Amino acid sequence: MLTLWNKAAGWMVTFINDTRTMKRGERGAINSAELLGLIIIVLAVLALVGPAVNDYIQGKLAALH
Repeated sequence: MLTLWNKAAGWMVTFINDTRTMKRGERGAINSAELLGLIIIVLAVLALVGPAVNDYIQGKLAALH
C-alpha cells in the first residue's frame, strides 16, 4: 500500500513540475466560459447536497434539546 502512495506522490510531483515549466501562453488562463461553467457546477452540487446537509444539521440540533 505504501508503494502505491509513493507512486502516486511521484506522479503528482512530476505533473506539478511539468505544468510549472510551461509558459503562461501554453498553459492558458481560465476564460469566462470556463469560469461560468465551474460556477454553475458548484451551484448545482450545492443545490443537490444542501438540503441533505441542512436536514443532518437540524437533526443534530434537535437531538441536543
